[in-house]
Amino acid sequence: TISKGFDSGSAVDKDNAFYALLNIKGMAAADKLAEIAAADDAAYAAKALDVYVQRIAASDKTPENKTLLSDVLDIAGSNKALSAADARKIETKALQGLENNKTFQGMMLAGKYLGNADADVSQAAVMAVIRTALAHKEFYGPAVTELLKKAVELNKDKDSNYQREEVQKHLASLPATGGF
Repeated sequence: TISKGFDSGSAVDKDNAFYALLNIKGMAAADKLAEIAAADDAAYAAKALDVYVQRIAASDKTPENKTLLSDVLDIAGSNKALSAADARKIETKALQGLENNKTFQGMMLAGKYLGNADADVSQAAVMAVIRTALAHKEFYGPAVTELLKKAVELNKDKDSNYQREEVQKHLASLPATGGF
């Protein structure tokens, strides 16, 4: 199999198997790509993780299931085989995926990246929190309000003044008690 060729083949077999895995459409190779991305082989980790993120985004899985597959953020943050630049690029892309999915869990996960030392990662988290919250009036309560206030404070987008006003209107329209 392709996985076996990657795991135990010669260097040429490993390269060929890797490129085959990268070209398998859909989620069929996703688990193997995640495994490769989490391993300590710098020659393959970044590309495997990047393609894994692309496969998740393009899949027909529900937004909630796509959010559950966001172990990408953990892998990017902890795999020492990834360069700092690759890790940040992949974290940014994964946070943009959470923004597109617009789930409560994704918004809360993105909130952990607010104020990240990397400006692009932090801004991607800001936009994921703001756009998800604005898309769902049913997401309200102290945790959501806290995330939104922090996101607005950290927002560096060129439209941040407009977004700040939108968030303020949104917060004013929400119930004062209950929620998350």
